[in-house]
Amino acid sequence: MYHLVIYAAVITSIVFGKSYTIDNVEIQSIIGKDGIVQITEKRVFTFKGSFTYAYQVIDKKNFKEIFDIQDELIATIISTIVGRVEADHIQQLSNSRPENLAAYDLVLQGLDHHRKAGATKENAEKAYSFFKQATELDPNYARAHAWRACSLANYQSWDKEAAGENWMDECSESVTRALEIDPEEAEAHRIMGSIKMIEGDFQSGRYHHEKAKDLCPSDAYIAAKYATALIYMGEPEQALDEIKRAMRLDPFCPDILFEDEGIINFCMDDFENAIKSFKKLKVPTKNSLFYSAASYAKLNPVSYTHLRAHETVLDIV
Repeated sequence: MYHLVIYAAVITSIVFGKSYTIDNVEIQSIIGKDGIVQITEKRVFTFKGSFTYAYQVIDKKNFKEIFDIQDELIATIISTIVGRVEADHIQQLSNSRPENLAAYDLVLQGLDHHRKAGATKENAEKAYSFFKQATELDPNYARAHAWRACSLANYQSWDKEAAGENWMDECSESVTRALEIDPEEAEAHRIMGSIKMIEGDFQSGRYHHEKAKDLCPSDAYIAAKYATALIYMGEPEQALDEIKRAMRLDPFCPDILFEDEGIINFCMDDFENAIKSFKKLKVPTKNSLFYSAASYAKLNPVSYTHLRAHETVLDIV
């Protein structure tokens, strides 16, 4: 039995003129005679003037992978620092409210419902309503136009008739207006990328998704949506790499990351892991329920018990 300890203390980075210090990063590894390494990882990141971030991971790896673990540790440290600095920067921007505070408040209310739009029609409808009101109150609010387009796309998936026949045109107009106001708006590029994908213009879709990623490389949501685009372009392996990167950016992993991970596994014919991914969701979505049912059917084509169960849930939702 061998013990290997990787320890790093007081790592400091200066970003945007602010000091961010990692107080303690430690990996303890017990290496057995069979070459299997049990890794107990403890991380305490204290970002001065910001917050403290700590967690512990226990895993088992082959000894040959120990150097990969070191690389992953370094990548996570960097991603965490960049992510928190970006979060601080975003917080500063959000504190600089637009001139029309009523529009700002409507966008905040819209975002609250938009995050849950994949679960219920009511949330999708309310999100679109709030964003639409915000653009009417403040026509120069780029982020409001961008989210209006995104929320309408969600809403039409629940109720095409209510969204109207020209919902796609409205989405395109909204996000185009957002980019006219602010060509460097990452969310607008992400949404435009999705619209181009729907229209079948995969080259333009890739450009806008990658532009959004370049503008905001530490945003886990934008990374997840880029992964979704890669799925549609038939690149599931690259999509899985992007989801893993997003999970490093946000170790708390919102549902969208598990949902995309499940869909990617399904596309790669890994139905068991697809089901495992979907089970991690706190709030199941239409997509997760659909692909879960399809995964069960693929694993056991003769029995449709799980499929019927999921169809029932879909009817209720």
